[in-house]
Amino acid sequence: MKTKLFAISGLLFLFGCPQEGGQTQPQQQQPQQQAQPAQQAQQAQSQAAQQPAEQQAQPTQVAANGNDEGKKLFLMGCANCHGPDGTGAMMRAMMPKIGDLTSPELHSRMKDADITTLITTGRDKMPPFGGVFKPEQIQQIVAYVRTLKKPA
Repeated sequence: MKTKLFAISGLLFLFGCPQEGGQTQPQQQQPQQQAQPAQQAQQAQSQAAQQPAEQQAQPTQVAANGNDEGKKLFLMGCANCHGPDGTGAMMRAMMPKIGDLTSPELHSRMKDADITTLITTGRDKMPPFGGVFKPEQIQQIVAYVRTLKKPA
């Protein structure tokens, strides 16, 4: 038990995770501009409103060769808490509400626009990444997250 706790503590020290107040400190990129969460939510909603309804309803299609850039971005910003496999298993004890990004139920319930808004504005202990990633990078992350879905 002590070994697992030590390993988790070491991972958090190396890779970081949300601090008190829901902020993270990414090691590789600094936020270009930190907008207020309300402004970020409004921007994400306006971007989603500009997309055709059919595009919002359909999951992002990923090329057959995969989404290498989306995977890199996911590993840099999301895997610290959700894990490299997207299940969130390694952080579930500390954050019971962490999303399992492999869940077929999650993928059927959430549209791409919903995931985009969640990444951009954050929720609960998940910090906003709208100031860390550009909109096109967030779309690459969404496309990669769609590849994590387990068969039903």
